[in-house]
Amino acid sequence: MEDTNLLRVRDAVAQAWNLPTAPGGDLQDRAAILKALAHRVRHMLDHDFDRLLSAMYLLDVSEENFQNALTGGDSKAASETLAEIILKRETEKMESRERYARGGG
Repeated sequence: MEDTNLLRVRDAVAQAWNLPTAPGGDLQDRAAILKALAHRVRHMLDHDFDRLLSAMYLLDVSEENFQNALTGGDSKAASETLAEIILKRETEKMESRERYARGGG
């Protein structure tokens, strides 16, 4: 993913998932974004599962992918897998919007 796209996806994920985005802050590369997102997802798994379910629905994450992530082990492993899924879906959404805006919709 190019830097510009990564930053736009980071901003979208940070806003949607309430992650910090201070300039020059921690979310400057994909690994840092995934780590912060996984931390947020883990908190939701442990304390706000209904909200996590709603977020997955709004992102149009398949129920199968969600269930597979949850059965992959402990909450840390599940949160890391879900963070990957979320980042992928946010990237797909951004790319789809760009194609539509260019008339390739």
